[in-house]
Amino acid sequence: MPLVFHPAAVDELDAAVDWYEARSPGVGARFYGQVVETLGLVEHFPQSGAPVDAEDGELDGVRLFPMQRFPFIVVAQRGAADGAILVLAIAHTRRDPDYWRERAD
Repeated sequence: MPLVFHPAAVDELDAAVDWYEARSPGVGARFYGQVVETLGLVEHFPQSGAPVDAEDGELDGVRLFPMQRFPFIVVAQRGAADGAILVLAIAHTRRDPDYWRERAD
């Protein structure tokens, strides 16, 4: 299934790559590689992520995909009209866990 990125998710990815790279050259590239690897899982195994609970049940196809070696998760929503998977966030695990919910359909 094709991936479509919420503009804020792109901004989060860029900011995280820049932050890691500024602290230690090469780490930003490793972070980016880990994101790409995780996005491959999202694309090929969209049901493998942990479903997100809402007060009234599951949050309409939203799943969390944790990254290895970095404290981030990819938040993705399956079920777009064209069959695409919407990447809602590249979220740091210590950030407010609900900040991206307004991005979900």
